[in-house]
Amino acid sequence: MPAPRKCPLNDFLDLVRQSLKQDSCWGVVLSQPLRLLQTTEAEVLSKLSARPFELSGERQYQLAERRGKQEFHVNLTASELLKRIHEELGARFEQADL
Repeated sequence: MPAPRKCPLNDFLDLVRQSLKQDSCWGVVLSQPLRLLQTTEAEVLSKLSARPFELSGERQYQLAERRGKQEFHVNLTASELLKRIHEELGARFEQADL
């Protein structure tokens, strides 16, 4: 019987989870958007990137959303970032880099 196939998405999420847990995540980028659900240039989410920073002595992650020529920022905890990556990768983006 052949070995079960590994899921690249789950493998990547495991790497991100481990990196966040060990405070060794220096950034995450989701790119190559799927344009199936997006209609206008202003609505197209072309890239998501996250970087760590300290806020009141606590590790946070600034998530930057690139839409058209604008960039929007939100601060997330590690668990919130992992949840967002899980929601977006595969549904809106094809490429991910850690």
